[in-house]
Amino acid sequence: MNGEMPPPRGPAGATDRCRFIEHTLRERDDAGGRALLAAEWRCIGPLLGARADRPLEVLDLACGSGHQSLAWAERGFRVTGLDFDHALLVAGRERIRRAAGPLHVRWACGDATRLPFRDRSFDVVFNNSLLEHVPDWRAVLAETARVLRPGGLFVMYTTNRWCPLQQEVNGFPFYSWLPGPVRRRVLAWIMAHRRDLVNFTEHPAIHWFTFAGMKRAFRSVGLEPFDRLDLLARLGARGWRGALARTLARGGVLKWPYQLYAISMALYGVRRDEPPDPGPTSARGQGRVAQRGAN
Repeated sequence: MNGEMPPPRGPAGATDRCRFIEHTLRERDDAGGRALLAAEWRCIGPLLGARADRPLEVLDLACGSGHQSLAWAERGFRVTGLDFDHALLVAGRERIRRAAGPLHVRWACGDATRLPFRDRSFDVVFNNSLLEHVPDWRAVLAETARVLRPGGLFVMYTTNRWCPLQQEVNGFPFYSWLPGPVRRRVLAWIMAHRRDLVNFTEHPAIHWFTFAGMKRAFRSVGLEPFDRLDLLARLGARGWRGALARTLARGGVLKWPYQLYAISMALYGVRRDEPPDPGPTSARGQGRVAQRGAN
């Protein structure tokens, strides 16, 4: 993942590492993975359309211990789980081994900014909480678009700068509202003295995104973006929820209540048939866009 912070050393670092693995396995269980995908299917299913009726190729990007890989595989999809953490991949293999019935899951240890797959290899790329941790997050988007087939779907969850609550630093409301220099100093102190506040990870969140900025970033790599309000309005949801979604989806200040409320940003990107040519940064492993936030 090309984390910004160096891994801890010595006995304390080893202890933190064990605590991180234990926390991940405890929080990312089989039932939670199934529940998340079931809830999201109201958005994902219509975007996939008739494709959802056949076994698609799904990339679970930054799959961790594989709780979402399992959920996708149980629905009959062929899943590739990729993560840069070998220990979590081992846990993922054990998770699939315990599952009932034959499941089509393979594993890859690799870098999300340099995916080891051919162009147009997947129908779906699923990514839960990665971009906020990666210094060169734009490279992850470019690689995602590269490996998606035309009409394919990118499902992504990441940080939302505008929500005063967040899940990256425990017990710290309004953390995302801090000025960048202050936030970096606070994070440096946490990493030195209180890693429990970031669940003992070696790679804490360093980016906080806005919906508008991330939508622009999606379009720049050939992904047509939709948030949940867009989809509820587009899919003709009924009742007061549908009426409210259609009103708020008109954009501008009307979307502010939703953007302030959503702790996690969920975006869905449909890969256009002919994505824009990003120039010399498009080739895997050749150059990267200068680092900057999606404001």
